[in-house]
Amino acid sequence: MALLTGTLAEDSKWGGLYPRESGSREVKSLDGLWNFRLAPLHDPLQGFREEWFLRPLSKTGSVISMAVPSSYNDVTQDKALRDHIGWAWYDRTFYVPVRWQTDKQRVVLRLGSAHYNSIIYINGVAVTSHEGGHLPIMAEISSGLRFGKENLVTVAINNTLTPSTLPQGKIVYHNDPTKYPPGYFEQTLDFDFFNYAGLHRPVYLYTTPQTYIDDIVVNTDIDGSAGIINYKIFAATSGIGPQTEDNVGCSVKLLDNEGDHVTSAMGCVGTIKISNASLWWPYLMHSNPGYMYTLMAAVSDEHGVLDLYPQKGSSLDVILVNRYFSWYSDTGHLELIYNQTVNEFMEWHLLHNKPVMISEYGAGSIAGFHMDPSFTWTEEYQADLMVENFKAFDTLRSKGYFFGEMIWNFADFSTPMEYNRPGACMKGLFTRARQPKMAGHLMRMRYWSLAQNIHNVTIPKGVRSPLHIIT
Repeated sequence: MALLTGTLAEDSKWGGLYPRESGSREVKSLDGLWNFRLAPLHDPLQGFREEWFLRPLSKTGSVISMAVPSSYNDVTQDKALRDHIGWAWYDRTFYVPVRWQTDKQRVVLRLGSAHYNSIIYINGVAVTSHEGGHLPIMAEISSGLRFGKENLVTVAINNTLTPSTLPQGKIVYHNDPTKYPPGYFEQTLDFDFFNYAGLHRPVYLYTTPQTYIDDIVVNTDIDGSAGIINYKIFAATSGIGPQTEDNVGCSVKLLDNEGDHVTSAMGCVGTIKISNASLWWPYLMHSNPGYMYTLMAAVSDEHGVLDLYPQKGSSLDVILVNRYFSWYSDTGHLELIYNQTVNEFMEWHLLHNKPVMISEYGAGSIAGFHMDPSFTWTEEYQADLMVENFKAFDTLRSKGYFFGEMIWNFADFSTPMEYNRPGACMKGLFTRARQPKMAGHLMRMRYWSLAQNIHNVTIPKGVRSPLHIIT
């Protein structure tokens, strides 16, 4: 399909370790305002045919400034930009210091997310491509840089969705000349949210030595009051590939929450045991919540340390469940929420013996729509549904394994143009303009009530709600 065809480079396989500075690594942000333009709707390959990537976009035609990260189709008042399907182009210039070349640093470009298909160019040369709008894209670009001089990064992004993309969509061509102009097509979607497109997450340059830490795998366990860390460090050399312990040595230092040394170990694969470990607890479930150790990994050769990377515990095994009782099921029957919620979440915990939280619940409401007694889509119904959920959450929290509640959603957000939605998903506590609904005031009081109940926090003046908050 012409909408998707472009000049491809080697596909980016994964996004690497997250860019973090250390004694051996530097990080440079490329976020900010980039130059931006669309390819014509009915000539989507114009940018490739005319090789826009060989020069600044401003020399190919009219451009606008576009924030990165952001969704390009959600930040202007331009209908054509909002509704665009096909290729869009970004570029910006940047400098890299001569020191990086002198020190023989490996330079990596990392895009946190580009929706959906993307091709990335450095100084007119395609360095990588990627399909999928949700994962990071990484390319080593050292050989293509002009150290100490201006460099150009260009990104072509295509937001076309097909039956094989995730999420799925379809391009539908309409061929009835009595209803549609020649070549008319539309993007149909198999989901209920807006097809946000663009550079959605931060863009970084970062450096590593030529031999570097490529990946770190950490698995943790507990044995009574002791914490157990099983780790594995993968090293690689630019242009060569993975390294073994015959070529490099590995070591780790474990640092506490304050950055102080706890213990050390040698080897690329190993186990660390910590007596009386400080465990990670969610906010409001422990007096010292969110405690995290740092595993400072190092690779070395006979001359000394080559690369350092600080790895915090970034994953944990919990159960998150989305449930919309009395909205998508048993609509209108608020009296069923308590039993259905308590019983189901007890079953999840019994099945997996893991901490459980509700990661989505809620109801839609149209700001300013009121009825007494409450009715679906009113602000009152959304608030009543929340209160019934709160009662269930308090019961579950008292059992010790229910660790969180997250409503869907913070604010109303755009959806495709449809006859069954008034321009947005209306489940927000706030409107899309960030004005609070009744639910917003209620949730504010809920959080303060939890803080008061658990930690004896004084609720500030002005926090108010006419509804029952906590049992």
